[in-house]
Order: sequence, then structure tokens, then C-alpha cells
Amino acid sequence: MFDQNWMKKANSIKENSWAYEVMQNIKASGGIYLETLRIWFDNFSLEDKQKKPLKRHIESFSNEEHLGAVNELAWWSFLKKYSFDAEPVPSENSSRPDFRVLSPQKFFIEVTTLNLSEQELINKDNLIELNQAENISRIINKIFNRSKKKYKQILFAYGQNQPCCLVLFDYASWSGFGTQLYHCLANDLLDIYESHREISAIIYIERYVKNGNIKLNCKYSSIYYNPYAYFPLEKNIFHCFQKYEYKTKEDGQGVTITHSQLDSICL
Repeated sequence: MFDQNWMKKANSIKENSWAYEVMQNIKASGGIYLETLRIWFDNFSLEDKQKKPLKRHIESFSNEEHLGAVNELAWWSFLKKYSFDAEPVPSENSSRPDFRVLSPQKFFIEVTTLNLSEQELINKDNLIELNQAENISRIINKIFNRSKKKYKQILFAYGQNQPCCLVLFDYASWSGFGTQLYHCLANDLLDIYESHREISAIIYIERYVKNGNIKLNCKYSSIYYNPYAYFPLEKNIFHCFQKYEYKTKEDGQGVTITHSQLDSICL
């Protein structure tokens, strides 16, 4: 991955691609970033044939394709760092979640990415506050639209009688400009959860890159447990992120927030 032919093409890339910033710093932070991805990809537990689409997306000069694939690898690295017994799930031409966790609890994980709209990219450059209501609407549509692949992947776990956790990465550039909508998301989820008991929890992740190292921001990254879930996720599994535990309407409604003791995680 990132062979000489790729490096030659990357040198001619314009500023609107993640690769431009990497190549501008290839002897320092950019080189560290590429080497990290090489190592993660080599250690990813799928056969070479099954990894080809992932390799193609990582090497893509499209921000959307590249960052989506990096997020999947980043989450795999997180699972390994925290000693989860987990494995990637081959798609086999059907809608299946990305990962199966065997311990400390059996459950599935689907990783997805909230991409910024073109208008938001313009706003980011001018440091204008992003439209949080639009982001929330886009999240809900992406996850819970029953006709879309994402929802079918969640239903696969439900069909296996196991919890399913959706990991939602939020970013605006390869360096991890955060939209910080974690608190707005917390306010809108309870009513949604009541209608969608097949999902056990959503984890919102802010990822960023510092000096070429890929990190997770634990101050904003949060897990939101579904109190109505058919198959609940254990509450102490993802202790490194902020934790939102809701009461059902029958129990008086409300939310308990447990803050993370960590500032960040270097993967």
C-alpha cells in the first residue's frame, strides 16, 4: 500500500484532497500517518482478497472514501488496543455489520461516518458554526431509514439475537476538525430509541490527527445506551468515553452522564 506509483500520483494532487496535506509533510507527520495506515492494514484480520476494497478506499484521493476506510481501521485498532476479542465480518455480498465482538460480551459493531455537506465545508473554512439540526437529521436518516444498507446491517445482528452498536465517526478533514454535536445528539435520541429497539447503543467518535498520530478525543466521544433495546449492551464495556444512560418514559425519563477520565487515546 502507498507504493511508488501511488506516491507519484499523490505528488500531483491538488489542495482539496487529504493526500495534499500528507504529501506536503511526507518527511514528518505525513509519513507517520501513511506508515500507521500501512501497519493497521497489514494487521487487519481478513484474507487479502477480502481486503482489496478496503485498500482501494484507503488509497483513494477522495476524502469521503479515504476517511471512511480509515475510520474502520481506526476502530479496529481501538478494539485491539483495549483487548477486545473481535473479528472483522466478511460481507459475502450481503448486509452485515463490520465487526463481531466475542468478549467481554457478544455483540456486533457497524462503523459509519457522518460526512460534511459542501455548504458545511465552506462554513468550516470561514469558522462559521455548523448546522447541528441538519447534522442530526442526516444522522437519523442514515441510520434508521429502513430501505438503506446501514439499517439492514443493524437488522442482521437483531436476527442473530445479539446487541448491535453503531459507531459514528464525525470529522471534516483528515486532520480531524470536529463538529462537536455530541451534546445535541444526546438530547434527540430517547424518542428515536423507543421506536428502534433493535439498536443497542450509538457511539459518537471524534477522531483527529496530531503530528501524524491518529487519536480519539475522549472529552467529546460519547456512548448513548438505548434503554428500550431488545438486546442491551453492558454498561461498563466502553469506559473510556463519555457515557449517557437514559431512563425510559415509564421510569420518569432523564439521563445520567458519566464523564471520561481520559483526554484522548492515541491509536
